Amino acid sequence: IKEAGVGWQSESGLARRVAKDDLIAANWTCIGPRLFELKLQMRGGSSLKFQGFRDTDFEIFSKHMTEHFRVTLERTGLSTKGISWGTVAYQGNALVFRVDDKEAFEIPLAEVAQSTIPPTIKNEVNMEFLQDSTVDEDDECLVELRFFVPQRGEEKKTSGEEEGGDEDEEMPDADKVP
Repeated sequence: IKEAGVGWQSESGLARRVAKDDLIAANWTCIGPRLFELKLQMRGGSSLKFQGFRDTDFEIFSKHMTEHFRVTLERTGLSTKGISWGTVAYQGNALVFRVDDKEAFEIPLAEVAQSTIPPTIKNEVNMEFLQDSTVDEDDECLVELRFFVPQRGEEKKTSGEEEGGDEDEEMPDADKVP
């Protein structure tokens, strides 16, 4: 991290650079026991994630980003509820799934090979991912993800049932999901 921006180069030579004028937001997220991630969001919708930091690194990054980039490093949390109901939104070049206004996970759209709606199951969306040719044969990779999308008019079961009321929410049909 320099005054002009952020740069990183892997052992294989892959380089990533973000000029300070391209940086629009920064998030600091706990992703495991004593393990943190720095996510940089840039103009145009793309983002970069760097993992492996300690919580004590937050102050160093926060001070530098405020002084040199005029960006506030925000602490964010991940949803760990384990429920499968939430909201979906496009955030830049990613599809972000949220539960109770916390990010559950995101899918970079550049990694999606195709998305289909099976002809016999109209309330499912199937996403297939690009195959990474650099992955070791023994490694496991996510190749497909299938989502259930309630049809318009189906009831959403909520905690409101405990209070005696059912909620009906209008839900988009799977074939109308962007």
